[in-house]
Amino acid sequence: MNDTASTDRLFLEIAKRHMPLVETLETRSRDALDFHDVAVWSIRNLLAQPETKTMKLSDTQRIVLSHGAQHPQLLAIAPKHLPVAACRAVVNSLVKSRLLIEVAAPRDQLAMVWRKDADGTPILIQVTDEGLRAIGIDPNEGRAAPDTAPQGGEDTRHRPRSNRPPSRRPRRPTP
Repeated sequence: MNDTASTDRLFLEIAKRHMPLVETLETRSRDALDFHDVAVWSIRNLLAQPETKTMKLSDTQRIVLSHGAQHPQLLAIAPKHLPVAACRAVVNSLVKSRLLIEVAAPRDQLAMVWRKDADGTPILIQVTDEGLRAIGIDPNEGRAAPDTAPQGGEDTRHRPRSNRPPSRRPRRPTP
């Protein structure tokens, strides 16, 4: 494959991700098609996120990312079936490629600890947006809104009113 063609495809993918109205990076000789109004924060985001070519994932790396993508906080678990050195190699390669990040473990997630740092702080691994993209998941889609339904035992008498507009159905007169 031509390296220039792959670079052009990568640039187009980056442009489309940050500037959705851009359809192509080819010159079309029409001002309306070749010039775009772009917000400065879009340019800043574009420049602040250096892009790398997506690495080819091994089956184990794909499994780690897929399991993490299913967790509500995108927390992944290091593969337990591998020898320790191989497990470290898998996780470290995903961290180096920015598909996973290491985060301090909250107390309620200590069962998922991947390692402890030099100070003894428990560390978890979390799937990044790039990690989601690497397994074909759009990080901006499918995020469920937090469940605000009563969980039982809660006093629902003084709940705030809904922001829904009032019903358009006319009220029936009472006899």
